[in-house]
Amino acid sequence: MSMTRRESVIAAINHQQTGHIPYAFDFTAEATAMLQEHYGCEDLSAHIGNCIRDVPGVWWQFVNVPEEQLEPGVPSRLPDVQGRGSYEAMTEALEQLRETTDAFLLVRFYASLFEKAWGLRGMENLLSDMLLHEEYCEALFERIVTADLMMLEMMLAAEVDGVLLGCDWGSQQALLMSPAMWRKYIGPRHARMFSKIREAGKYAFLHSCGNICDVLPDVTRMGVQVLNPAQPECMDIGMLKDEFGAHLTFWGGISTQQTLPYGTPDQVRADTREVAARLGKGGGYILSPAQSVQGDVPLENIVAMIEEAERLFGG
Repeated sequence: MSMTRRESVIAAINHQQTGHIPYAFDFTAEATAMLQEHYGCEDLSAHIGNCIRDVPGVWWQFVNVPEEQLEPGVPSRLPDVQGRGSYEAMTEALEQLRETTDAFLLVRFYASLFEKAWGLRGMENLLSDMLLHEEYCEALFERIVTADLMMLEMMLAAEVDGVLLGCDWGSQQALLMSPAMWRKYIGPRHARMFSKIREAGKYAFLHSCGNICDVLPDVTRMGVQVLNPAQPECMDIGMLKDEFGAHLTFWGGISTQQTLPYGTPDQVRADTREVAARLGKGGGYILSPAQSVQGDVPLENIVAMIEEAERLFGG
């Protein structure tokens, strides 16, 4: 049965094994330029047939930041927030995409909570705040999530298919904070955002780099449907599928630290097939590298991955 690219993504999220494995690749600017030259195209995502296409969204930023914000101790006040971007431009881009592609349309909001906070305070200060300055930390995270929810409400009124919240919580070994601190400050506020996404009838995506296994049960309970990235250098992808595959669709899995930069094209093809077979069993997989493909990856390796993905999507 033929499927549109959007339908293939929705089938994967619903854990339906259709014979069509959707794929969606991200590339750095350097890798994008290399591939554009190779293929002789301008819109790389359209040319390679990505099953997920990005809708340019709007977000917000801190303004009126206290001078002592990066100093240890509690700052004198919280900064203000200010919207950024154009909702009109977003809806215009969305309409154009609806007319020109059959892909799944996704809005991505990175630095949605923890990253927003440590970007303001500095990592060391924020992790200290979470232990020593509970009242300030609660107020800071609440200001962030309040702004997030306000912007999300506006974005969810648009005809997008899904929303991705990006917030890196882990190193390659473990969470950057204790699971208890995550559950105190981070998890409940992300749950509020994901509830709003699900209540609006949109699909809920989480991007969080690193080893976040300690809180994946919480992630499934908060309504996340798609986890990006499935990062083989940090978490065993077989374990992810076995333990969480009934609840989560995985987006990633192909090694961007080993196979893509250092393997041969044949090894890249084999890894792509093996990851797709493991994570795609019973549905629940969107084929992709674990991270954006860097410009130092050999062109022939990237092309081999794309060609194998096209073959697997073709059924």
